[in-house]
Amino acid sequence: MKKPQPKTREPVLDFNECTEYIEKKHHIQTRDYANSSAQFGEWCDAKGYGKTDPEGNDRGSSQIWFAQFQADIVAGLVVDKPYQDFWHWLIDVVDIRNGGTIELSEELGEGAEPWQKRILGLYLSEFGKGPYVTEW
Repeated sequence: MKKPQPKTREPVLDFNECTEYIEKKHHIQTRDYANSSAQFGEWCDAKGYGKTDPEGNDRGSSQIWFAQFQADIVAGLVVDKPYQDFWHWLIDVVDIRNGGTIELSEELGEGAEPWQKRILGLYLSEFGKGPYVTEW
């Protein structure tokens, strides 16, 4: 019987480093692709609101302005940007474990939304199928 020897793994890419590279190169956010987190601030700017509301609360804490923002969404005056998170989509379609590796492929994009296909395509064109190590 042969004594087991250490095995070498094929080179792996760090998924987090690849994500950071893609986000900077392509000027996108993979965790909030539609930039929904900035929508309220953009709305306040468009309304000409300053940093604090009439009660002295800053924008992020303003119940007055947020209620008006919500009313504008309901009235159809603002199209609410969806929260689009590539990582959340990916964990639904790939078995991802902390410290594990994943491989990406065009087949993962079958049935995906256009924004998901675009980001997946960026990983594939920049880095190929992987493998990518996933650690958090």
